[in-house]
Amino acid sequence: MFQVDSTKVTNKSVLKVGLDHGKASGVIKSHNQIVVCQKVGDAFVVGLTPPDSNALLV
Repeated sequence: MFQVDSTKVTNKSVLKVGLDHGKASGVIKSHNQIVVCQKVGDAFVVGLTPPDSNALLV
């Protein structure tokens, strides 16, 4: 498990590191879908996207 100081690292870079690690270890494959959950204000946003999509890093 990764421990990250959120004051020094953005959510995008944490997600990128996790995805890269998952791909390198073979846990995430190109035909998989990734669930991304994010808190925006008082609401939560959930999205499904392929692991190679740049939409994750917007």
